[in-house]
Formats: sequence, C-alpha cells, structure tokens
Amino acid sequence: MRGGFFVGLTAILHLVPVVGAARDVFARTACLVVFTIADADRLPSARLVQGLFDLTPAEARVARDIARGCGVPEAAAQAGVTEHTIRAQLRAIYLKTGTSKQAELAALLNGMSALRLP
Repeated sequence: MRGGFFVGLTAILHLVPVVGAARDVFARTACLVVFTIADADRLPSARLVQGLFDLTPAEARVARDIARGCGVPEAAAQAGVTEHTIRAQLRAIYLKTGTSKQAELAALLNGMSALRLP
C-alpha cells in the first residue's frame, strides 16, 4: 500500500487456524490473522519471540542473544552449553524464522530489514 499506513512498517503476520470450540464464535472462518508490529527501538522479549516463531525456550534465548550482538561463543558461555549446542539451536531457529544467518536473524528481531550485499 504505497503512501499508506504500511509503508516502511516491519511486522510479523501469523495465520492461526480456527478449530474446535473457536468455531462456535467464528463459524465461517478458516483462520485468523494476527498482526504484530515490530518496534525497532525495543527488542522483543524471549517469550514473545518464542510464541511468534514456535521456538523452544532455549532457542528463544539464543535468538535474543544473537539479536543483542552476541556471537556463538558468548551465547554458549551465557547458557552454560557448548558452541556445538548453540549452532544446532541456531539451525532450528533459522528454519522456524525463515532466516539463514545471524545477521538476518538479528535484523528480523530488531525490527529492521536485512541488507543484501552483492
């Protein structure tokens, strides 16, 4: 939407299927759209990141560490695990968030679009 509300806005959209008892309220609805605006000035909580991307609590902590600028060694030291464990968690995080490297993940969580360099 050019020139409108959504220009330059970073947001996360989730389609939530309407099933079970929710059909009583939303009888003719297949899914609901959940629209979360990403605030560039504030990193989302680990709990929010966990919920938005279906991460485990450990993956959410790693994602936030990366978004804060920590590298794999620092994230491993903070969590008390090996770097191999952090790298395995990062692979799962990349799959769930649609990112492929730490810079993209950090940009996503910080509410910025990742720059693509040639």
